Amino acid sequence: AQGITERGLVDLSNKHMVTQLLCQYAHMVLWFCHSGLLPEGLDDALQLSRLRYNYPVIQNYYTSRRQKSERSPRGKWNHDCLMIDGLVSQLGDEVEKLWKRDEGGTGRYPPASIHALLDIYLLDNITEASKHAITIYLLLDIMYSFPNKTDTPIESFPTAFAISWGQVKLVQGFWLLDHNDYENGLDLLFHPVTAKPASWQHSKIIEAFMSQGEHKQALRYLQTMKPTVSSSNEVILHLTVLLFNRCMVEAWNLLRQNSNRVNIEELLKHAYEVCQEMGLMEDLLKLPFTNTEQECLVKFLQSSTSVENHEFLLVHHLQRANYI
Repeated sequence: AQGITERGLVDLSNKHMVTQLLCQYAHMVLWFCHSGLLPEGLDDALQLSRLRYNYPVIQNYYTSRRQKSERSPRGKWNHDCLMIDGLVSQLGDEVEKLWKRDEGGTGRYPPASIHALLDIYLLDNITEASKHAITIYLLLDIMYSFPNKTDTPIESFPTAFAISWGQVKLVQGFWLLDHNDYENGLDLLFHPVTAKPASWQHSKIIEAFMSQGEHKQALRYLQTMKPTVSSSNEVILHLTVLLFNRCMVEAWNLLRQNSNRVNIEELLKHAYEVCQEMGLMEDLLKLPFTNTEQECLVKFLQSSTSVENHEFLLVHHLQRANYI
C-alpha cells in the first residue's frame, strides 16, 4: 500500500499475525478431525474401534510420576525431573492458564482435552516449533495408550506440518526418558539425525538422571554429548556427575578449565564437599595443588567438625612437608 501510516502498518501487521495464527489453528483442527481424534466424546461403540485421547489414564501416569519424585529423598536434586514439564514451562504462564480453564485441567501436562492442546496454537508469543513439540509428545502418549493399533494416523503428523525428523526424534527421546526407557531414549538422543538439545535441556536430562540415582547414565550422556558449560551452575552439575562416578582426574581438569577469580572458591568448596560425601578424600590428596586450591582445602578441612577431616589435614601437611 502506498502512503501507509505508521499506525496503519502496525494494524496491518497485527491482522497478518492473527490471520496466520487462525490459519495454523484451523489446519491443526482439520488434521485432528481427519485423524479421528476429533470430535471427542462420541458414543462408546465407536470409541472402542478407534484411537482416542484417554485423558484419565495419561493423567494418572504423570500424577504418579510426580508424586514418586517428590517422595524420594534426593537432597540437592530438583524434584521436577520430567522433560515434558520443562518443555511446557518454557512456553510461559499463558499455557498454564489455558489448561486450568477446562474442567479437570490442572494447568500442567497433560491438557484435559484435545481442544485444550490446540488452544496453544492461538498464542502469539510462542514459536511454532515449541507448539509442535508438545503436540508430538501428546500424540506419542495417545499412540502408546493403544499398543495394538498398528495403522495409526499419528505418524503422518510430521509430514503434514513439515516438521524435521530430527525434531521428532528429539521429542521421542524425551518421551522415552520420561517413561524410564533410558537405553532407547539415549540411543535416540545420540543418533546423528536427531536435533541437538538446547542448553537447558542438557542440564535437565543430567539432573533427571542424577535425581533418580542413574549416575552412570548421566556420565554416559555427558561424555557422549559433551555439552558446553556457560555458567557456574553447569560446571557444578558436570563436576558432580564426574565425582559421583569417581572420575577424579577428569573432574579436576574440568574445574581448572572453567574456574576464574570470581567462582574458584565456590567450585573448590563444592568439589571438596562431594569428595567427602563420596569417600574420595584420599584420592583428592594425591592430586597436585595450586596455592589457591591448597588454601581452600586447608580452610575446608579446618572448618569441619569431623575427626576424619582433621586427620586428612594432617596427612595433607605431611605429604607436602609442612612440618611446622
